[in-house]
Amino acid sequence: MVERFIATGIEFESVDMEVEHGNQYRIFSSIDKWKRLQYPPGTVVVVISSDSGYRPILRSLRESGFRTVNFSKPDWYKVLDLGPRLDPRQYGFAPILEEGRTVVRIPNGPSALAVKEAAWGLARYAVISQERKLMHNLRQYTVPLQRYMALMDLQERNERLFYKLLIDNVEELLPVVYTPTIGEACQKYGTIFRKPQGLYISLKEKGKILEVLKNWPQRGIQVIVVTDGERILGLGNLGCQGVGIPVGKLSLYTALGGIRPSACLPITIDVGTNNQKLLDDEFYIGLKQRRATGQEYSDFLHEFMRAVKQNYGEKVLVQFEDFANHNAFDLLSKYMDTHLVFNDDIQGTAPVVLAGLIAAQKVLGKSLADNTFLFLGAGEAGTGIAELIALKIPKETGAPIEETRKKIWLVNSKVYCLAANKNFLILFNFNLS
Repeated sequence: MVERFIATGIEFESVDMEVEHGNQYRIFSSIDKWKRLQYPPGTVVVVISSDSGYRPILRSLRESGFRTVNFSKPDWYKVLDLGPRLDPRQYGFAPILEEGRTVVRIPNGPSALAVKEAAWGLARYAVISQERKLMHNLRQYTVPLQRYMALMDLQERNERLFYKLLIDNVEELLPVVYTPTIGEACQKYGTIFRKPQGLYISLKEKGKILEVLKNWPQRGIQVIVVTDGERILGLGNLGCQGVGIPVGKLSLYTALGGIRPSACLPITIDVGTNNQKLLDDEFYIGLKQRRATGQEYSDFLHEFMRAVKQNYGEKVLVQFEDFANHNAFDLLSKYMDTHLVFNDDIQGTAPVVLAGLIAAQKVLGKSLADNTFLFLGAGEAGTGIAELIALKIPKETGAPIEETRKKIWLVNSKVYCLAANKNFLILFNFNLS
């Protein structure tokens, strides 16, 4: 009989997680879950814990014909002669054992080409950096979308290594993980789909959104990036295929901002799509119905915001990403006094542009008030920048903001020239001040 070796204990980050590696090895997060599968006597149970509470369980297992091995938390990896570098506690998993030898195979951990000398003979002789090997493999792809898919697979398999690559090669990989490649990935998401990413909340979960949020395994969420897919980049309504945007944006927040991945939650709100091409696409993964609007949409988003605050507290940041203009301004105005909310297009782009204008004053020898501003585009970014400039100039000159707005003009998609006056901003029901 081929024995199965079960590693179980308290080293797991996710409760009740079960990972199968072939037919011979399984890892379980609890003895109770392992016992329910009724493995035959003779199976070796590896318990990684110094907790005395495990002793009666071990004794019971031995009396039932099972063989047991117990390692204390600080010392077990030394007993296995793996060395601290391969401590799987870094990866949230226990090791997999085979009779008579240590298997150099740790889920979400180092590959067989990155092991210590203690494990030589069980893996290849050469020691090659995983980062170098993976970057070499990525560079073999000539199509950016292929690189994107490879990186998403890596993020799923080995999150730590994914961020190591992204941080060390940010100039090369940033255009792959986010714009411009992310646009094509969202357009083709249905055909390249492999595994769900983030949390998906559709109209069918109306009245149960809080329950859906509680299904997410991580509890210490600090940042939520949410999209309803109506205005993805400059590509229009992509429905739930816009999921790549919050996933990619949060990857940048981790790689460049240092936010823990476990504190980030990408969410896709699916209220349907008006994109007929997607509605006719057999591989579209979202609701195949026209978008909800008006009161139905408003009530659904209100339930979502209320559930977020109830589940994660009032300090969690909710970033509205790629909502259509009318909804983007309305959501900020509606929830800015009750929730910690942010819109990158409106509030994130504007300070960067204003900083550039302020820096340019030294070169031009002019103040902001000496200029007239014309914006090609009257969307979220354009109006956000216009309003921030209008707020900045009075702080320098003391002039009324109404006078400042007379020097700011915007051209919309219909080539209408609009003055950045108070009535224009009321049209969006939003003011940065």
